[in-house]
Amino acid sequence: MYRLLNYQDHVDLGLIFGIEPQSFQNLAPLGLIETQQPSLGFTVINQAANSCIISKHTSNVFGVSLGDQIEIADEVNLTIAAICESSAPIFLFTFISPIFVFVNYDTWAFIAGEPFQPTGVLLDSQTPESTVSNLSNITGVYPVLVSTVILDYSQALDSFRLTLDISIGFLLVTVMISAILSGWSAATARRREIGMMRALGMDGEDVAKILTLEGAVPMISGVLAGILVGIIANLSLADVIMRLSGGQFTLIDFRTLLITAVSMIISFIVSYYASLKVTRVPTIELLSNR
Repeated sequence: MYRLLNYQDHVDLGLIFGIEPQSFQNLAPLGLIETQQPSLGFTVINQAANSCIISKHTSNVFGVSLGDQIEIADEVNLTIAAICESSAPIFLFTFISPIFVFVNYDTWAFIAGEPFQPTGVLLDSQTPESTVSNLSNITGVYPVLVSTVILDYSQALDSFRLTLDISIGFLLVTVMISAILSGWSAATARRREIGMMRALGMDGEDVAKILTLEGAVPMISGVLAGILVGIIANLSLADVIMRLSGGQFTLIDFRTLLITAVSMIISFIVSYYASLKVTRVPTIELLSNR
């Protein structure tokens, strides 16, 4: 368990995590960016008294770096032994503030003026930000986070990508079916017009190309509009994405663009052959709209 103490009166919306460093050693999502002794990992805070690990966001906000001191709580200065990513493994709390500090139990006792005791209020809430905010207003209440809150980012991202791939697959099938129906519908509704073009000597393939191009215009416009909206939405979530991914952010997913392009090409081909099938009907039947 990891006890969370919020010194809102002394640190601007900052969080102090009391941790047993060894239990954090295998948490890949919380990577160390800078450290005095890389081989020690999170146990580096056990090497010197009153040392801490801070987030990269905390480093940027307070203008401090590795080896500097940062003021915590009531004029308590801690030496920065390492700087980690700005996404805590208990990531829900980084939405409250990405400004946080990790200390060991001894340093915790020095700061808080009492021994670290894994007791208090266990959090189980659908709105953890609101819950923590309410609890922090109660004197003497220190929320305790249960280990089940720690998430496996890699597994979560893999599951999300699998869901996205399945959705894109269904979209591809839907687009193909839609193209078949729209091509057949357009060609059927314009049988007499097609018959007139055929009667004027136009080749059936040329007629099918014209119908396909006419149908492609709204399709391409819709895709471009969707891409634009997607880029705008992606930009608006950039800060959150970078915080959760440890600073990684991609504006455009080229694999998704490739799948979209392939689905459009398949749609054009299907629409073309659906229209071509109608143009092969005898001209007299087309003119009589039979």
